[in-house]
Amino acid sequence: MVGRWRSNERLPLLGGVASKRIAAVVLAAGCILLAGCQNLGTYRPPAWMGSFRPARPSSVASASSMKPLTAEQKADMQFALGRSAESRGETDVAIQAYREAVKQDDRHGDAYHRLALLYERKGDLQQADSFYAMALERASQNPELHCDRGYCLYLQGKFSEAEASYLQALQLRPEFARAHVNYGLLLARTGRDDEALHQFFQAGISESQARFNLAFAMLLENRTRDARHQLQLARRLDRNPTTIQRVDHLEELLTTTQHPRRLPAFEPLAGHQPQEQR
Repeated sequence: MVGRWRSNERLPLLGGVASKRIAAVVLAAGCILLAGCQNLGTYRPPAWMGSFRPARPSSVASASSMKPLTAEQKADMQFALGRSAESRGETDVAIQAYREAVKQDDRHGDAYHRLALLYERKGDLQQADSFYAMALERASQNPELHCDRGYCLYLQGKFSEAEASYLQALQLRPEFARAHVNYGLLLARTGRDDEALHQFFQAGISESQARFNLAFAMLLENRTRDARHQLQLARRLDRNPTTIQRVDHLEELLTTTQHPRRLPAFEPLAGHQPQEQR
């Protein structure tokens, strides 16, 4: 039976103060922390890390007298190292750290989640999906995990399975903007344009942005005439220079791309607030 899910719910990056605390713990354990001291966000370390205060050099106890770290603490340290490596773009180093984290503590669902995301980014979607499955065994009620797995399934063309994942995410968190946008793209890819627009609106974006997203999905399905019409509507509805620039870019792709499904990475519009970082 799988143990409890050990999760911070959201996965922000490490803060500078937290990094110093973790470094002190690692030093006390006889390890050497090689991660850089970059500003990594607002990661909340576990309680055992937050209560640690390094002693003055003159009163530091010998390594032999220090209380050994538990498997859970070692896993947390490896997870922190992985997040730090991710912030520097060192994907392989991060993967190694997350693998060590789950080796130390198999309940560390956050590490399984990060492994899934990193393998997805590397293009190994089957490996990514296996890690998503492991994470879901430990967090069946995590909406972000369902949404992320839905996107992985979407990338594989498994639209019905992806739809089920998005619906589960939205059942758990009805206001989940990223899930609404991603589900809208899937609906548009399968010809359910009105339903797609509804999902985009549920994400809180404007009609112009929704039309732009719809056009992008149509282009992926080689529906160039429909896509061009949606872009014309988007242009008339919003004269914001940033929106116009993106519309121009997508219209250029309409005329120059021979294989629509091989389009370069192109983020959908998601309102004034940035999408949650994965």
